[in-house]
Amino acid sequence: MALDVVDINFWLGILRDHTIFIYDSLGPSEKEAARRAESLRYVFENLMKNPGGAAAGDAARATRELIMFKTDLLARCLHCQVVIHLNPSDLNVMINEALEFLRILGELPPLPQDRAARLLHLMRLWIPDAATHSAMLYRVLDPDEHKLLQELQNYEWNFNLMFLKTILKTQMYEKLATDFPSLYEMIPEARQSVESHIALLNAMARRLESCTVENTGSLLMADHMLREERYFLNQLTQLIA
Repeated sequence: MALDVVDINFWLGILRDHTIFIYDSLGPSEKEAARRAESLRYVFENLMKNPGGAAAGDAARATRELIMFKTDLLARCLHCQVVIHLNPSDLNVMINEALEFLRILGELPPLPQDRAARLLHLMRLWIPDAATHSAMLYRVLDPDEHKLLQELQNYEWNFNLMFLKTILKTQMYEKLATDFPSLYEMIPEARQSVESHIALLNAMARRLESCTVENTGSLLMADHMLREERYFLNQLTQLIA
């Protein structure tokens, strides 16, 4: 199937990053999981070398394998059977994103084309992701970074409230089987919050690069978050057009 090369490269990069985050978060005793994460990283990096020539089938197979791996880690994490520094919520978000790539590749049923359904889908996918970004950055900051910690906590709280509103709006939409005016007020609300969050992420990325913030994170983490949130903004913009 013909897919936009930029879009394919975005998703391959996101999933490649996931393998790196998983590998870096595993405890020394998790040798088999580390081997799988490293192997999948090479698969996605090879696909990224020629995204225009990457067959949808190859990308889909790699994505399905990654989903199985993440799901196994999630199950083990929920039963305290794995040493990993990612939370279940982190893994859950990563699985959701991989499933979205499968949908884009045509491997899962397509979304309804109407504007309301697409908006609600985007909000359910990317708003909890933004909340997770704040939570992950909060965890890697030193406790003496009081101002940044407070800002991140506020963003996480606001995004979680926005996600709750999205779930309620989804329930209303499904009951009515039609849209309603207040549904579309979520677009400017989400845009404003995400644009503000991106500004904070940019500042964080600059400070991570210059080593002027005390943390245990990585520049890749901030860059990954920025790419995702810019992608979300672009998707929202397409809804307005």
